[in-house]
Amino acid sequence: MNGGAVALTPHQQQAEAAFAVWLGAPSQGLPFVLSGYAGTGKTFLSMRLLAAAEAAGLCWTVAAPTHKAVGVLRSHLSAADLRPTWYPATVHRLLRLKLKRQGDLERCEATAQTAAALEHLGLVLIDEASMVDSNLLEITLRCAQPYGTRLVFVGDPAQLPPVGEPRSPVFALGRRQGAELRDVVRHQGPVLQLQPLSSHDLASVMVIENQAYAFPWTSGNFRDALAAGYTALKLVDQGAMVGYCVYMRVLEEAHLLNFTIAPPRQRRGLGQAFLERLLARVADEGAASMLLEVRPSNDAGIRLYARNGFAEIGRRKGYYPAEKGSREDALLMQRALSLQAQGLREARARAIAADASQEGSFAMAQALAPDLRS
Repeated sequence: MNGGAVALTPHQQQAEAAFAVWLGAPSQGLPFVLSGYAGTGKTFLSMRLLAAAEAAGLCWTVAAPTHKAVGVLRSHLSAADLRPTWYPATVHRLLRLKLKRQGDLERCEATAQTAAALEHLGLVLIDEASMVDSNLLEITLRCAQPYGTRLVFVGDPAQLPPVGEPRSPVFALGRRQGAELRDVVRHQGPVLQLQPLSSHDLASVMVIENQAYAFPWTSGNFRDALAAGYTALKLVDQGAMVGYCVYMRVLEEAHLLNFTIAPPRQRRGLGQAFLERLLARVADEGAASMLLEVRPSNDAGIRLYARNGFAEIGRRKGYYPAEKGSREDALLMQRALSLQAQGLREARARAIAADASQEGSFAMAQALAPDLRS
């Protein structure tokens, strides 16, 4: 497996040892829960755990609540040269569930094929476990129990819980085994830092800006923003700038004006990591909400923002320049910066349900270029 020689952190070593004990013991129906915040190496360690399951002779597969998360898993499996027994899929498809609309949300229901969905699998790893609501968790546990299928849940407890639930049910399980990762580390990936962006960075910024957009900001736009006192930050990976953002404060609201990942570094999870760090910083600064504009044609950007609790609140007509002298509207999106905001949870739940109901291939998802500019 790729990266096998990479040194593990102490918490990763403890987690791997705990998993080995759990895997070697008779199955008692207790899931293994691997939790950790962004950047703690959950995915890297997950590949090692799956390799151990394969070495133990288990039939296994991976799943996640959304097609995009499944796509990310597939890419990591390919990089690690791991081949699941069953093709990776969403949890809903793996369990042969149907989706039933209840108001603005969609809930999963069992079908005649659900009870035997895990009959021939020895282990299933479910990523992005914070998105799994109580109903889906109950169905998953019930499907695994008759066949002794081992369940591994992997996720970030800091992510928003499902709508209507104070905490993600997976992390509230009373009967479970597992481990928690606490050290921020990136294996085979970026070691990320947020740093202030200054006028000295503008040459590098303009290279990325002109690569990223058909209608880029000018260096004058950035200089004006800095002169006006707007906050400008750069995302740095081992000394190299891989993204940047500019936002301004208006009373208790932060207005995100530019959010960019360098095109060569897109589709690697940097947009999600950058946005998580940015939201945490803005909340620490005392802002109550964040506002942004995004092109309706920017599917990847809209999905990123929706996954992170942003909801559409309006539209600005003719806001962006477009081809042949035309103009494109802007979607106005906003999110509260309190994890307890019910409206924020509902926005995220709608985004997850909509994604889960899509019948799309990973190839189609990969074709969506993540132009992440707000």
